[in-house]
Parts: sequence; structure tokens; C-alpha cells
Amino acid sequence: MKTFNKKGSFHINAALILLVTLTIFAFFLEYARVRNVVSEVRSGSLAALRVHVTQLSNEMTATLANGEDLRSNLNLDRLLADIRSRMDLDLMSASVKDGTTVYRIEQITLTAHRTDQLKIWADVRISVPVRFAGISAANATPTLRISTDLIPLTE
Repeated sequence: MKTFNKKGSFHINAALILLVTLTIFAFFLEYARVRNVVSEVRSGSLAALRVHVTQLSNEMTATLANGEDLRSNLNLDRLLADIRSRMDLDLMSASVKDGTTVYRIEQITLTAHRTDQLKIWADVRISVPVRFAGISAANATPTLRISTDLIPLTE
């Protein structure tokens, strides 16, 4: 009585090696997809922040041109809330493609540092679904830190 067929064992080993190789390849492809999504969100966040800070800078320039004291009239809380709401709208529009969630914005935190110049930082925490075999297995939740150039508050 034969308990093991040595002629067919090669096919099982080849199938296992192929399965392991394909699983590793799928892992690296998914890793590359998540990195690509994070890179797109980072560049989109930076572009959105720069657009809104440029608008702010234009408003500040107009205020200075009118001879008003900018430092005393600058309300940072209102300013950051306005920029945050605009960034929410800009980033939410790109979060779904073909009915599938590409990423979800968990939180946007804006901070500002004011001296003679104004610098604004944005921490954007996103959730990117990690899929395996078409099923969402987990979520990667990186936090992206972006910042603007300094905006002068004096002439």
C-alpha cells in the first residue's frame, strides 16, 4: 500500500511556491497603491492649503495697502476655521472614485504661529482601506503634516 505519491508531489510544491509568490506580489502592489493614495492626498492638501493661504495673503496685502494695522485686526481662530472648511470641501471631492472609497479624511488640524510673520501647519489624518482579494482587510491611517511658507504681517 502506497501512502505517498512521489510523482505528484512536484505539482503541489510548484502550486505552493506560485501561491506564496502571488501573495507577496499582491502585498507589494497594495502597498504601492496605499503609498500612491497618500502621496496624492499630500499634494492635494498642500495645493488646497497654498490656494487658501494665497487668498489670505492677498487680503492681508490689501489691508496693509489701506494703512490698517494687520496684527491687531487678525483673528486667527476665524481664519483657521475658514481655511479648514475650505480644505474639507477640496479634499472630500476626491475621496471616492467609481463608487469605491479611496480614502476618508479622519481629521484636519490647523495650527498657526504668529510673530512678524504667519506660518500655518495642517495635520491631515486620513484612513486608506487596505484590500486583499477585493475585501477591505484593514485601514492604514497615516497623518500628513504640511505647512505653508511664511506670510509677512508687516510692510
